[in-house]
Amino acid sequence: MYKDLPDGGREEVGDWNQGMLPGASKTHRVFFDPEKRFYPIDLPKTELDEIAKELRYTDAKTGKLIEAADPRNELDPFFCLNELELEVPNSGVTMDDTTALGKFWLAAARSEPKLFNINNGTDNPAIKRVQEFKIMTAGYSQSEKTEKLQEGKRAGDIFYAKKHDYQWLVNTCRGMGISVASDAKVDALEDAIWLKITDEKDFKINGVRAIERFLELNDMKQDDFETKARINLAIDLKIIAKEGRRYSFDEQLLGGSPDEVFAMLARPENADVKGMILARLEEKSSKL
Repeated sequence: MYKDLPDGGREEVGDWNQGMLPGASKTHRVFFDPEKRFYPIDLPKTELDEIAKELRYTDAKTGKLIEAADPRNELDPFFCLNELELEVPNSGVTMDDTTALGKFWLAAARSEPKLFNINNGTDNPAIKRVQEFKIMTAGYSQSEKTEKLQEGKRAGDIFYAKKHDYQWLVNTCRGMGISVASDAKVDALEDAIWLKITDEKDFKINGVRAIERFLELNDMKQDDFETKARINLAIDLKIIAKEGRRYSFDEQLLGGSPDEVFAMLARPENADVKGMILARLEEKSSKL
């Protein structure tokens, strides 16, 4: 570290050993561990439930009070609360573990030594108190974890908002390359999608992570979303022929993957080919 001098020079004044620049702060939260399949926090579920009851936060989806916390559920309403964020300035933040939030963040800090340093506010044993502690950031980057948490929350919000729409379930499954029987039940479709955005979210679908594919489909315009589902159905029904990495229709090459087929048929100059494929799909589907 250097200090600017009046004559334009600078003087070395020491080393800066903190995780952030002076005056800065970082926002922390507890993130789901995709490998261990739980939220890493050093508390038994019974104590987490007591903390949830004491905090009296409301589930934004249901409007009901949250009275339990399940660390093994990635989309658990308690752990997904926006209120469960802690802003830690460079100097640290002092909390009291006789409060519900204090208990929660002390346990969280103990569980994440890469993220936090902990002390109890004083080195004087005569006035040391167990219930008061200070959390300081350890300078560990959370950007990737933050993105994955937001990704999971967004996917869950979309799923719960649309899962009662049968056609959306069918089109989403088909858009994600999941085969759909003509008499598919709602529960089976829901389970297939849920699996792809939770336990199998990192599995690849045509080179794209399953949860990213799900979000991509739901960011499309409605016409494109439906067309993508129909193209995948046309592939399943062999209207669009697949030979290795070659997809074709009546000997015309369409691309090397379903995504390339969709991109090609989306071009205005290929509207006639797209129309013929959809017409043949309509004819074949009516006979199923």
